[in-house]
Amino acid sequence: SLKNKFTLSVNIITQIFPVIFIFLSVFGKLNNEGTSLVFYIAPRFGILVIILLPFLIFGTRDKLKLILSIIFPFIWFVTFDYFHSIFNLNENILFHKTDYLLVALGSAIFLIIAVSIIYFLQNTNEEYENTIIAQQADLEKSLTKISESINYAKRIQEALLQGQNILNNYTEDNFIIFQPKEKVSGDFYWIKERNSKLYCMAADCTGHGVPGAFVSMLGIAFLNEIFTNTDYTASEILENLRRKFKEIFKQENNEIKDGMDAALFIIDKDKNILNYSGANNPLIQLRENIITEHKAAPNCIGINPKEKLFENTFIEIKKDDKYFVFSDGFIDQAGGETGRKITKRKFYELLIEYNSTNIKFTQNKLKEYLDFWMHDTKQTDDILIIGIKI
Repeated sequence: SLKNKFTLSVNIITQIFPVIFIFLSVFGKLNNEGTSLVFYIAPRFGILVIILLPFLIFGTRDKLKLILSIIFPFIWFVTFDYFHSIFNLNENILFHKTDYLLVALGSAIFLIIAVSIIYFLQNTNEEYENTIIAQQADLEKSLTKISESINYAKRIQEALLQGQNILNNYTEDNFIIFQPKEKVSGDFYWIKERNSKLYCMAADCTGHGVPGAFVSMLGIAFLNEIFTNTDYTASEILENLRRKFKEIFKQENNEIKDGMDAALFIIDKDKNILNYSGANNPLIQLRENIITEHKAAPNCIGINPKEKLFENTFIEIKKDDKYFVFSDGFIDQAGGETGRKITKRKFYELLIEYNSTNIKFTQNKLKEYLDFWMHDTKQTDDILIIGIKI
């Protein structure tokens, strides 16, 4: 491993370099060079640095590795003068013999001070490391708890999004593409059935992830409460939903942005009528390969500086009509070769291109195109598309 190679390299340096220092010192003195005090001390100082190297690299925790690394350069340091005496070089040194003790003492003091400083720094560093390890362990525990909480919130949200079964019972020709950006979603769908009427909403709450999920679950709770009271039209449901959000989020400056965009339609099979109302999000009708966009009110469900009433649109439905409601996640997804957005226009073109007698074909093709478009690009927002064929 890389760690073992690094340890081996340090050991090679600590064993070879002292020999090189001694060889250079002996060679220099044999050639009548390096006989001054400076050249006498410099090789010793080099060996001292080599002795200190393992302290700097390994610290003092792994004492066996440290001892094995410094034992050989220490032996070379102690026997430095022995190799010089073999060649009778000690006599050529241009300073008094009594200075030898001074040099040896100075070297020893330097070594003791350096090792003490390194030991202190290593212990201090070890304390910091232990503190960081403890903090990291606490952080990992916190992240685990947060992750478990988000997973639990995901299960709660999935339990609330049970509209697929109702949609399937009403008509088999339908699909829901629901792809959260994170584990929980700010997009949600709400589907109910009562008295041969199908109620279907696609909503896009402020934000995504946990904040968006809280708003979405609040929206579902409000819708369920509204639905139990009376047989409202689409616009009346949105007005009641807006009123409840305003009561919750109202502030004195009236600039709070929490709320949602939504498209709601109600299909009455007995009367062959579709009732639509929208907050910023339109309803798309695909009839005989022709796209019709039914406009929404330019307001979100929440506090608006210039509030406008939600309006009803009534459409006489025909066999093989297809209707789509969606959030802006799909059309705003970045990707392709230039990193641009898909755009609403391209989305409509895809609905026509993938138009088929089987609406599931449209669903599969939209998902394939989304995967192709994103490629290595990250998902930028929650994605929700609901399609239904009459």
